[in-house]
Amino acid sequence: EIVAGSGRTTETILAFEKDNIGKYFIVDLPPALYLNYIRLKTNFPQKKIKVANNINNYEEMKKFIENYDVIFLLPHQLDLLKKNESNIQIFLAIDCLHEMDKKSIKHYMNYANNLSEYFYFKIWNETHVPYAFNNYLSASDEKSYHINPNWIREFKNQCIFPANYFDFCFKIKN
Repeated sequence: EIVAGSGRTTETILAFEKDNIGKYFIVDLPPALYLNYIRLKTNFPQKKIKVANNINNYEEMKKFIENYDVIFLLPHQLDLLKKNESNIQIFLAIDCLHEMDKKSIKHYMNYANNLSEYFYFKIWNETHVPYAFNNYLSASDEKSYHINPNWIREFKNQCIFPANYFDFCFKIKN
């Protein structure tokens, strides 16, 4: 889950899917990363939860992942994951992509493409990111979100609430 914020979605998924999740990765920046960490440590004391502090190479990351259930990463640490070994089934981006500039969106789309089997995200129908040049984004224009043309769209739904959101799921096909 990228840009997970304070952890509402994280907590919900872990609570309802606790028997179906082997590892859960959370990628964000401080202080949101820390808020989510505190929330999960408090609500899931039985889980092994840890922030990947000062892990800067593949071997250290591999050992770290083996020892924990919930792994908190900084965005640059996504470079230390490998698709076949990490076995990330679903890459989640809920209510965050529409807040990013296009360069950041493309960056995360590349990670989704290289690391996971599916990509689920929820975005505003239309938005313009302030202070980002030419950053109009539309759910109707997959190119504005750098959707890989090889991906297979499983669904695109207009949300009932809030009505100005769409959610998507893509099967990643390399």
